[in-house]
Amino acid sequence: MTTITLPIDPKHFWAIVALAGFVLAVAVVYAAMPRTEGKNSDPLDRLKDILGLAQFGDGLFLLLALMWSGLFLALFTGLLLMLWELIWFVVPQNPLAEASARFALLRLAAMTATLGAVVALPFTLIRIRLTREANKTADESLFNDKINAATEDLHAMRQRWDGTQNIWEDDITRRNAAIDRLEGLVKERPDTAPRVSRLLSVYVRELSREVPAEIPPEEPTPNELHRWLFGLTVKRSDMENAVQVLGRMKRIRAVNCVSISIDLRHANLQRFDLTGLDLSGAILSGSHMQGSFLSDTQFRNASLPFAKMQGTNLGNAKMLTSDLSWADLRQAFLGGAMLRGASLRCADMQGAELYGAELQKADLTSTNLRGANLSRAKMQGIRIGGANMQGADISATTIDGSTGLNRADLSGSLLSRVDFSRTNIGLEQLNSGFGTTDTILPNGSGPDSSDWPAHWPKLAMGHGQTFRQWKKWQADPDNYTPPTAPDE
Repeated sequence: MTTITLPIDPKHFWAIVALAGFVLAVAVVYAAMPRTEGKNSDPLDRLKDILGLAQFGDGLFLLLALMWSGLFLALFTGLLLMLWELIWFVVPQNPLAEASARFALLRLAAMTATLGAVVALPFTLIRIRLTREANKTADESLFNDKINAATEDLHAMRQRWDGTQNIWEDDITRRNAAIDRLEGLVKERPDTAPRVSRLLSVYVRELSREVPAEIPPEEPTPNELHRWLFGLTVKRSDMENAVQVLGRMKRIRAVNCVSISIDLRHANLQRFDLTGLDLSGAILSGSHMQGSFLSDTQFRNASLPFAKMQGTNLGNAKMLTSDLSWADLRQAFLGGAMLRGASLRCADMQGAELYGAELQKADLTSTNLRGANLSRAKMQGIRIGGANMQGADISATTIDGSTGLNRADLSGSLLSRVDFSRTNIGLEQLNSGFGTTDTILPNGSGPDSSDWPAHWPKLAMGHGQTFRQWKKWQADPDNYTPPTAPDE
């Protein structure tokens, strides 16, 4: 019989055997554990979520996990070996063995403490994650309480003695304070902007039912319309404040502008001061905005069909590709407004001020521009078929071959300093208007051409004299005689 002798200390041999038996037992228990079916998530991602380290990259997390595993295995193996050594020295046989046993106890205590700290690390991370989630839940609850409190104050009421009895009325002061708090909450948590924008939009729309817009006089003269506009006032400051907050919301840092919803259909916005706000993409169809101040306001891609905007100040407003079809813009001021690509089909712009407006590629089909001031406007590529431009001032406008003027009614209009050389306008249309020596005919000719209309002056005139002669011709075109010498 052959005997194999291993060159290893017996105490180390049995320690290795015990450790191998422990590892085998762990493997058997793991194999016997039930498996969760239907979950295909990455085990590494699940482990990172459990430990609250989801923000760590896979590479860094694996490196840290391997370092922890190596340290744990080294300490755990060393602890088992020391325990086995203590068992081996359970009854020391000599003073040297007794000293070795005491030193082993000290090492055991130190290693146990170190291993405990290493083992506690994952549980500490889990506890930190749970605490963080609990704090987040508490913060969410507190923030929702703030939102709910502000929302409740949006319909705050108060009692007032009217001399005979106590009556209930809207508490405008508290409502304004609630609106300001909602704006502050959006600054605190920008992700709540969509919720607040919907809330304030509903608030303004619903109050517009209780506080309806003033009805303008039917078929008013310009003076009558101006007097009516002058008498308009802001009926509710909280409604104006709500719209102002909506207009500032897209400029709050970290707010996702695309998620903001501004829906003010048929709302009463009369006489509101909305200067310089951002209402791009807003839905304002059928809204009442007569006499409002909207200069420098951003209306890009806004929806404004059938909007009531008589006498509205839209100076330098940015209204690119906005929809203003069928809108009522009588006597509105749009000087310097950017209306490139906007739709103004069938809009009523009688008497509107469009001095220097940018109308490139705008759609003015069937638009009423009677008596409007379009001087110095940029009109390249606009569609203006069927538009009524009777008595309009289109002097010094910029047009080109893509400007569709062939079907526009230019009767009584001022055509001074306009270059028609690249347009398809007819001579009959030109004869219906009033030009000066600065006007260039479609064939590129001037006052010396045989096509020069008989009532157009051939005398160079300044702007003031041109304007007077135009008005004189408008008053009595049949008996008008163009000047042949400077007026004295």
